[in-house]
Amino acid sequence: MIGISAQDGTAAESIGAATWNNNGFFYVRVQGRNGEFSPTPFHVGLATTGGPCTNITLNSFATLPTLTGTPGGARNVILEDTSRLTQTAAQATDVARLATATQGAVVDVSRSQRVVALNRQADASPSCAFAKNLVAQATREIVNSYRDANGTLKYVSIIGGDSAIPFFRYPDTAGLGPEVNYVPPVLGTSASQASLQGNNVLGQDAYGAVDDLSLKGSVLPVPDLAVGRLVETSAEIDGQIQQFLGLTNQTLPTPTSSLVTGYDFLTSAADAVEADLQAGLATGARNDQLITNQGVPTTTTTPATGPTRTASWTATDLSNALFGAHHDLVFLAGHFSANNTLAADYATSLATSDVAARPNAFRNTLVFSAGCHSGYNLVDGDGVPGLTVGLDWAQAMAQQRAILIAGTGYQYADTNFLAYSAKLYTLFSHELRTGVAGTPVAVGQALVKAKQAYLEGLGSVGGIDQKSIIQSTLYGLPMTGLNLPRRIPAPTTSPAITPSPVPAGTPGDVLNLRTADLPLSTPTDPHTSPVLDLNGNSTGANFSWLSGPDGVSTQPALPALPQQFVDATSTADQSLRGVGLRSATYTDSPGVIPLTGAPTTEQNGLHTTFSSPDFFPQRLFAINYFDAIGTSNSGGQTRLIVTPAQYRSDSPGSTTNTLRTYSSLGLSLYYSSNTTKYGQNTPALAQSPSISQVTSTVNDNSTVTINAHVSGDPSAGIQQVWVTYTGERGPFHGVWTSLDLRQNASDSTLWSGSLNIPTGQNPADVRFVVQAVNGVGGVGFDNNLGADYTPVAAQLPNPPAPVPTELTLDPVPSSVAYGSTLNVGATLTGAPAGSVVTFDIGQGSVAGTTDANGHATAAMPIFANVGPHQLTAGYAGDAERLSSSAQSPTFTETKAPSALAIVVAKVTVTPSSTPQPKLPLRNIDPGVVATLTSGGRPLLQKAVVFTLTDLITKAAVTASRATDLNGKAKLGILTIRPGLYRVTAAFGTTQAGTAVDPVFAQSTSPAVFVLLVPGLAVRIE
Repeated sequence: MIGISAQDGTAAESIGAATWNNNGFFYVRVQGRNGEFSPTPFHVGLATTGGPCTNITLNSFATLPTLTGTPGGARNVILEDTSRLTQTAAQATDVARLATATQGAVVDVSRSQRVVALNRQADASPSCAFAKNLVAQATREIVNSYRDANGTLKYVSIIGGDSAIPFFRYPDTAGLGPEVNYVPPVLGTSASQASLQGNNVLGQDAYGAVDDLSLKGSVLPVPDLAVGRLVETSAEIDGQIQQFLGLTNQTLPTPTSSLVTGYDFLTSAADAVEADLQAGLATGARNDQLITNQGVPTTTTTPATGPTRTASWTATDLSNALFGAHHDLVFLAGHFSANNTLAADYATSLATSDVAARPNAFRNTLVFSAGCHSGYNLVDGDGVPGLTVGLDWAQAMAQQRAILIAGTGYQYADTNFLAYSAKLYTLFSHELRTGVAGTPVAVGQALVKAKQAYLEGLGSVGGIDQKSIIQSTLYGLPMTGLNLPRRIPAPTTSPAITPSPVPAGTPGDVLNLRTADLPLSTPTDPHTSPVLDLNGNSTGANFSWLSGPDGVSTQPALPALPQQFVDATSTADQSLRGVGLRSATYTDSPGVIPLTGAPTTEQNGLHTTFSSPDFFPQRLFAINYFDAIGTSNSGGQTRLIVTPAQYRSDSPGSTTNTLRTYSSLGLSLYYSSNTTKYGQNTPALAQSPSISQVTSTVNDNSTVTINAHVSGDPSAGIQQVWVTYTGERGPFHGVWTSLDLRQNASDSTLWSGSLNIPTGQNPADVRFVVQAVNGVGGVGFDNNLGADYTPVAAQLPNPPAPVPTELTLDPVPSSVAYGSTLNVGATLTGAPAGSVVTFDIGQGSVAGTTDANGHATAAMPIFANVGPHQLTAGYAGDAERLSSSAQSPTFTETKAPSALAIVVAKVTVTPSSTPQPKLPLRNIDPGVVATLTSGGRPLLQKAVVFTLTDLITKAAVTASRATDLNGKAKLGILTIRPGLYRVTAAFGTTQAGTAVDPVFAQSTSPAVFVLLVPGLAVRIE
């Protein structure tokens, strides 16, 4: 599913979604709530808008010849393009030696007419990022031609950066730290800029993946081969190859030392990695740490006695740790850019030039980093002359002949839990010490297994999960071995479920459906932490959450959920097609403040309040197939991810929730391996049954008659339909129980049943859901859009017609700025005071209740895309009143204003009229800091470009810097001639080094004048 629209009442629905790299058919389904319908015809319209590839005709050149490998003919495919990255004779010789040493095949894609044509097309249209994907996909197809059924192919080694063998471009769906905000900087006409401004993230896993998972319009390659990349110059690439060929058994020297750094929300990841590395190294190894506890003030810096966990370490501390002694394993957790890393004091930094000044400091070292853009490899030809620092971390480590694993984009952690990129690198460190002692682990395969393990623990894949997996990139040869002295055995699993045949004469019996009942105990442990105010003081309230046997599942702004993994692999090698809930036991605890996920890239995230009128999540389990997908051969595990807890707001607008904690679940599992085609029908492709027109009638408060219409693909049939019920209070409360429905003899779509109501159980407090399974195991689930169904009393033969209602919107201004608050209102007639009206402009709804005059108001924060919008108001109606809606004229959302101010934190003097002599270049810190704000609020992760113009020579120097969490961009040290300079700063303009921001208007600072001399910067008044 790409998107959903669910307005109250009969309001117009609309879905805005990007198709990204997908083509083919897109489907729209229209369904009324609880089977409601309107005799008035509706219209489905479509409007498309172009992206950066508009007016560019792309050709796949599918008819041109390409290269084809021999299946099973190589263990390592070495990709190169000698027409785009010039090789020396020595490098060509060493590439051939590498192929011999690794059972590899050298594939020069410049010999593929198709790839050459696609490269020519991409070069001619640098603004179209998708053109690069066509090159990458054609190259991937060559790699996959070497695959065989035995899994002989293990590695893909890429020679050259993005301009030679391109990264794949994927839409950044994380919603936090968008790549469009990152300015390295690069030329506005370059392919690198097109990727960033198109909000794409770079990844190379697809070169080692045969399966792609479609996710809400985007794509996630499921890695199964280890992929590594060598950058950047011919000499640097050849040096890495020579280093590898000089290793004993292609394995790094046995590690004897490690260094782990971290601070703030990355402290937990640093501790987890350090624990694994320390456990993997032999007794007596050196395990150095530079870790600051989360919550330590940045102003509390290292004391004279040396770094401690209760002080924020500085760049000097990091330099001493990195260069004071050689380390075989290094994990760097902190804030990064492509050229530097920020210390825990948030004031000092270490640059790639510091690494370059110390050759061999990281020779044969494995370095991995959770820092943002620590793996962004700058294309030198795309850089802005005189502005871009070309030496990035990937190139710096290539010069050192080290291996680097890092992210090409913004990387992520959670403020309270081990999640996202931080979790991925802890899984990677764990894979390094997994296996048989004395048998090296291939670094690339350890990364693949870490990514697979990450995916295998997800009940659903969010945008941040997707980006965390895609962007983590290996720079080095993936087959390089690492042999930690102390190892733990790899976990072993065997199929856990033996399903049984379904009853004879049913659709599933014909299609060989199998089923198994799975009773589960679901233990959980409670946790709390104090709720703090904006000053960090306890408010007296506590956040609450539960953990399960397998920890916690967290998603942005949603309650943390306990997690339990259940092996659901069939002993009969059948696929698990569906799961149904049959029973459960639970307890309810009101007055709880759930701890919500707070993902972050630059600073601790905010814990938002959680509000839901219905219990969330609606399903307590999810099927996870990632191990089966990510395994080259059969035998992968199918897993159930069980999250046995739900939250519901105690009342509308309440900040507290009722926590429903499950102690047991009873599940029915459905398995099928039927993929047979019968005539023109393939039942295995049938969708799960569709459930509609659910009705229930209370008969004398003793029974409830339930009817449901269930339909589906006739080739798969309907195997079984049942309702599962509980009670808000009364005897039914605390348990879920199931009742099977019977198929009507004259109407095959109608299923019915009668539910007995015990004494003391009010039928109005009964809640039920409807489930159905078809003959190949697909399970349909209908819970009335989350609200569950409630039995209704039998109506009179001629019930009164519902009362019509009408909504009238208050006037809406013609324009509203991004980030502002729009006060909205509407008048509802025909409904009582206290009725709920929802307002929406396509970014999420807000609600208001009507007063005695039927008027409802609400404050709507404006964070939709800049451009035209319409405000919709909706009233859902009830059993006695019809729904209604209203829509405003189109209004425009404009960019939010921004402001830039420069401060020079130095001495102020009166200028001299004496001309400045032309002095040699010096390293000088002008002490210039620019503050970027919008409406008085700081803007972080934004690029500010400084321009320093010599008032004597008129020569200009520019430099791009990113704002920190306080909206401040510090210019820092420049290599510049002493003199008198005019200094300005710009944001969001079209000049080189910056980029037009999608939601904040451009701004420039007033000029300041600075006299620069070595060791001193003087502001001129």
